[in-house]
Amino acid sequence: MELRIRFSGKNRKDFLGKDMRVFLEVEDEELKIGLEAPPIEEEIKRIEEENTSVEKQEKELKIDRGGRRLKNNSNTELQLITDLDLNGTSYNMSLKKFVEEKNPTSNLQRTTVFIYYLQMALGLKQITMNHIYTCYKAMDFECPNNLKQNLNDTCSSRYGYVSRKNGNYAITAIGKTFIENDLPKDK
Repeated sequence: MELRIRFSGKNRKDFLGKDMRVFLEVEDEELKIGLEAPPIEEEIKRIEEENTSVEKQEKELKIDRGGRRLKNNSNTELQLITDLDLNGTSYNMSLKKFVEEKNPTSNLQRTTVFIYYLQMALGLKQITMNHIYTCYKAMDFECPNNLKQNLNDTCSSRYGYVSRKNGNYAITAIGKTFIENDLPKDK
């Protein structure tokens, strides 16, 4: 077997690999092939540093056992509003009874029903994410992982059930019509 390597003007060529360096050198018409590797202690230290940085990144990114990144739960700052009357003492219907009557099937519908109830039944003028979070907890519904995104969706031009101004939410005419005429779906 014959190996021919052509050099253009230099007597030595280096090929850098991940862990080693291979070089070819021509000296007095003979081809020398060399292999240089870093000392083993340096390699062990480098690998240990890589492993600790990967572990640190996994902790920062919240990686699960399968290597998938966990979603951030943006509901960590939300607080229950304890003085919110959801039992219907100031209105003729409790939130629970109202939700049972309207039978919302998605988080988007539930959020719209909650805002409608808080604004129309309880007469609240300033409805925040904490109010909606309190309604989810009072109804024992699982709160959306990202309530802010859920509210953005209800405010979007696709649905338009809710409007937002300065962090306060209000039912729109479209949302009012949806709650009063379209829910429950089995009509």
